[in-house]
Amino acid sequence: MQIINDADQAAHKLNVEIETLENLLRDLKSLRSGSFPDKKALASAPLIDQWSLGTRPVPCLYGVISGHPRFRRSEGVTSDVWVMSPNRRFIRTMSRYYRLGVRAGKT
Repeated sequence: MQIINDADQAAHKLNVEIETLENLLRDLKSLRSGSFPDKKALASAPLIDQWSLGTRPVPCLYGVISGHPRFRRSEGVTSDVWVMSPNRRFIRTMSRYYRLGVRAGKT
């Protein structure tokens, strides 16, 4: 998740994030078309040994959500938060923008 408060910071941080996501998208499209990494490509990839599958939490927001296109006003949780700008009062999740209202515990 990127937390940004000014345009210069946003440009740098988002350029890095965009490049990472573009690389992921390129690889996913390649896999979808049936093109898997060859031995040469995998030879230079890091090795993960004695591995096991796990899960980890991702940043999200909990709160009272209203104006959502699929759900009526209710308590809920967002999808993964990718960008948060408290100063500009928005977040961008995996699926959409949200406006930030009052933070929990503040009046």
